[in-house]
Amino acid sequence: MNTFPLRVLVVDDSTFMRHLICELLGMDSDISVVGVASDGEEAVHLTRRLRPDLVIMDVNMPKMNGLQAIAWLMTHQPTAILVLTEMERAKLAMRAIQLGAMDVMSKSELDLDRAEAFLEKVKILGRGQVIAPVQHQGVPNLSFPPPIIKGASEHVGRMVGIAASTGGPQTLARLLSGLPREFPYPIVVAQHISEEFVDDFSAWLQTTTSLIVKVGKDEPIVPGTVYISPAHRNLLVGSEKFLTLDSTMMNTLFRPDCDAILASMARVFGWRSIGIILTGMGCNGVKGMEQIHKIGGYTMAQDHASSIVFGMPGEAITQQVVDVVASPEEICGILCNLTRTTRVNQPLL
Repeated sequence: MNTFPLRVLVVDDSTFMRHLICELLGMDSDISVVGVASDGEEAVHLTRRLRPDLVIMDVNMPKMNGLQAIAWLMTHQPTAILVLTEMERAKLAMRAIQLGAMDVMSKSELDLDRAEAFLEKVKILGRGQVIAPVQHQGVPNLSFPPPIIKGASEHVGRMVGIAASTGGPQTLARLLSGLPREFPYPIVVAQHISEEFVDDFSAWLQTTTSLIVKVGKDEPIVPGTVYISPAHRNLLVGSEKFLTLDSTMMNTLFRPDCDAILASMARVFGWRSIGIILTGMGCNGVKGMEQIHKIGGYTMAQDHASSIVFGMPGEAITQQVVDVVASPEEICGILCNLTRTTRVNQPLL
């Protein structure tokens, strides 16, 4: 249990938004607003002086905008940053993630009905781990031997499913940027993100990898393609050749639902499923990983050292449904090795 309140700096050029954010934060006694700023220049000055646990920042501001402020802070004083902006600023929000912001939210999500979720996110981000900004990388030169694939005796088609939440965009970029253009397996991604940001998230992720990245829909599955699930509907594996959108999940807490997506892959691809659970709060995705693990598929979880929030991968490890715990770069290396051979009974590490 934390003894001291989480110290938060609120940055927005709108007086109304600063007041609204501070009002919502004031609903939780474990959070203390230590300062407010109306532009990036003031945000940098106050962050240097006050050293808050978390900065909540808009991107479109006078003098020094949010992107410039984030870039300066991540270079000179790495700090947990939550970007809170309008949906029309989605491209800028993705750039903020690339520069090192932990997470993004749409201002449309700020209301009393969703206050509890917002406050929980603030507390987890403020207590989370600040990770260096994404850097482009080549195919990792790692010496991991091929994974043990239960029941595998020949090279057959497989599918990769990835579950991610808070801190996921940065981590996905680190993982996908190392996969070669000729990577043969399709990848389906369930990333908890505001629906307004999904298209721009997909477009930004495309700039970090040589694979094809797109928002998934009812469509054929193409090897070497990364399919991002929409937030308002689950992207499911309907058959070995087709993806399908499920419209029955509108009342679920997590959007998209990582469990539903991973479980659908387990049902269709069986032991040929490769499940990966990355940084994120809560436990969404753990049941889906369990389905893959039970059926003989291969499962990996992000390690604590590289996770912004160790909730989801930590719970998967606790539930003993994970074969390997590794960093995003190491997971990438294992995936690369997996495509080269299917030797059985080879030790993992």
